Amino acid sequence: MDVSDLIITTGHDAHDDLQSRRKAIAAAEPVVVQGLGLTAMDVLAEPTQGRAGCHRLALVSSAAGTPSLAGRVAGFRQAALAAGLAIEERCLGATSYQTGLEIGTELLSGATPPDGIFCVTDLLACGVLDAARRRFGLAVPEALSVIGFDDIAQAGWESYALNTFAQPTAEIVAKAVEWLTTPESDTRMVQLPVRMVWRKSVRLPA
Repeated sequence: MDVSDLIITTGHDAHDDLQSRRKAIAAAEPVVVQGLGLTAMDVLAEPTQGRAGCHRLALVSSAAGTPSLAGRVAGFRQAALAAGLAIEERCLGATSYQTGLEIGTELLSGATPPDGIFCVTDLLACGVLDAARRRFGLAVPEALSVIGFDDIAQAGWESYALNTFAQPTAEIVAKAVEWLTTPESDTRMVQLPVRMVWRKSVRLPA
């Protein structure tokens, strides 16, 4: 089968594996890599944790190390540094609900638990929320604000009502198709803004 164009998404491929795949399909250039530009840089810029009165911030990720998750971690770190805010980080385990539950339990067991947590995926955030509410009896968002990323179906469930970032899927597809259909296009990085979906897991300023 002849392949003239190819789109690779990065949800489950680590950088080294992605590079090996690129080499294997070199004859099928051009290649579009989608997802690398989406980071958590906008988290503190939005009227969320930075304006919700949170003083002890935490970052929750997995050990998956995918480019998209690594970008969100790096973006949050940079935004916190620029704002002069210290953050407590936990990056371990699988990208799963169970990992979020375990990390949330650990973070909230400390002497000075966070009052604002950014999770790089909604599944992690759902686990953190259940740890806070079920294991510590914390009121969300009054005692703890939580933000996720991806806007999965569970984020909209009434039991979570999670504030989260929604990826601009339609725009990503449009940009990829535009690039593939433009003659002699060079490889380039395209960054698209993510949208905050407001629900009930972040307290608003009084």
